[in-house]
Formats: sequence, C-alpha cells, structure tokens
Amino acid sequence: MSLAAQQAEGYALVVVPEIRLEPALPADAAPIAQMSRRLIERGLAWQWTPQAVAARIPDSETAAVVARTDRRMVGFAIMSFRFSRREAHLLLMAVDPGLRRSGVGKALWGWLETLARRGSVDRVQLEVRAENLGASAFYWSLGFREVARLPGYYQAREDALCMVAELRTRRVSPISEAASPIRAELVLYPKGPVGIHQQLAGNSDAGPGAPTAMSALQAR
Repeated sequence: MSLAAQQAEGYALVVVPEIRLEPALPADAAPIAQMSRRLIERGLAWQWTPQAVAARIPDSETAAVVARTDRRMVGFAIMSFRFSRREAHLLLMAVDPGLRRSGVGKALWGWLETLARRGSVDRVQLEVRAENLGASAFYWSLGFREVARLPGYYQAREDALCMVAELRTRRVSPISEAASPIRAELVLYPKGPVGIHQQLAGNSDAGPGAPTAMSALQAR
C-alpha cells in the first residue's frame, strides 16, 4: 500500500507489548484532563479542564497523542506548533506513575518529535515546575536544556523552569537510536482522525536524520 493510501487510512504507533500510541480522540478529552489534574496540576486551580483539552484535540496546529492499554489510558502528550516561526510548545505530558521508566514517556516524545521534524520545527519549548526534579531530569534526558527560571509562573504560586530542545543541533532523537525491550512501530490505524498527524506524516522535508513516516522508533 502506498504511503498516500496509508495516510488516508490513518496511522498509530503500537508499543509492544500491550501499549498503543495513537492520536487523541474527542472522547479522550475527559480522561486527559483528569490525568492532568491529578499528575500535573495538583495543588493548582484546574486549567486543563475537559473543555480546554477538547478544544485542542481538533486544532490544526496542535498534536495530541495518547498511550493506552486495552483497558485504559496510561499517558498522553499535547504540543502546539507555530510553523511560521519553526517552533513548538510542549504543553502537557504525563504518564501513569505505575508505568514510568518503562519507555512510555520517551515514546510519546518520539511521536511528537517526529511530527516536529516533519513540520521543519527547529525549537521546542516547555515549562516544568522548578521543584519537580524528576520531570526536569526526564526532559534533560530527551535533550531539553534549562534556559530560564520563571518566578511565579504557575498562578503566582510556584516557579517554573523554561526548557528548550534545539532540534537543528540534534541528528535524531535518542528514542530512535536506542536498543530497548519496548518497541514502537508506525502502523496503520484504520479510520484515524484526519489532522496534523496525517498532514505531517508524509512530509519528507524534515531535515537530515529525521525519522521517516514508516520508521521504527525505539523507546527506553
């Protein structure tokens, strides 16, 4: 089947074993919001409500991806794109605590980084709670570097670290280089949602070393 035909059908990442990555659907808005409230926004006023998440999922310049088992959602990530500026902003990412350090978070980032490279994005930015040393260390492992501390960024209550990944200076993500017992492969996802994922899936102008649409991603 041609790549064009594959894009028309849609696609997903299947993480072996038992965990599948795919574009978020409207029905995922509520569980994403609840996971954000529990794991990201704890102690703060709830900003990423189901309505706020639902508005992002169909947005033409936002990519939302979820990780799920046959029974439930176990992780998600949302990233907005500013293609005219060749920039992206990682808005949210969370993984169920029971599955951290299993490669799910890196697989979520691998999905988004592939889209970013296919959209000729050079720079990805995020903010993380300054006190969340585990999260900042995780993002450091993905290639993000701290560029600023933002006092009172979170509702004037907590500081944030602003971190940036410069994709131009990185040949490929460590995800696509690493040997791992967890393997994610780009496969067909019948009747998948049409949106930014499919728009960028076939874009070959992603720079040298960028993963191709049908390449395998390796997650630690």
